[in-house]
Amino acid sequence: MVYNASNLTGLQTAEDFYGIIEYTNYTTNGIMVLMLSIVVFFILLSLFMRRSDFESSLMASSFISFVLSIMLSAINLLNPIFVLLYLALFAFTVFFIKVVGRQ
Repeated sequence: MVYNASNLTGLQTAEDFYGIIEYTNYTTNGIMVLMLSIVVFFILLSLFMRRSDFESSLMASSFISFVLSIMLSAINLLNPIFVLLYLALFAFTVFFIKVVGRQ
């Protein structure tokens, strides 16, 4: 569906939560869902750091964010390049843990 950012008819015709998210993501050129996924990543990182070390927390939060980005990309709310970025972050974290080891 194509929306006009200055016309709120698209927002008024949204019938469910997905319609609202789709409208706001379209009018912000995809920035809203991207920022939402980044915020979820940092919230998960801070929650996991309460219970374990930084490396494990980074690995867990990047994996969950990677899976979330796959789901958001599948329903066309997130650009697929960000799936690759979360995958690269996860792979780098696993590589870092494997090479350096846990302290």
